[in-house]
Amino acid sequence: MCCFLATSSYYAFQLFVNGFVPQAALMSPWWYQLLSNILTALQMVLVAVYGLLFRRAQRDKAKWRNDVDSWFSKK
Repeated sequence: MCCFLATSSYYAFQLFVNGFVPQAALMSPWWYQLLSNILTALQMVLVAVYGLLFRRAQRDKAKWRNDVDSWFSKK
């Protein structure tokens, strides 16, 4: 039931955004859809990168901590 409510509320939100944002931002529907598609593709890329980094971190936690420390301590 919870999944159904989350999915339904997501699609209701999407309908609202698709109906309201292009007019509020003074964009044509074509440009708005192009921007939406680009942002969706970027989101999928970021999820994939996060998944790869998470899997790498789970494999060897000590090595991951050392790698992250070295990334942020470089001068």
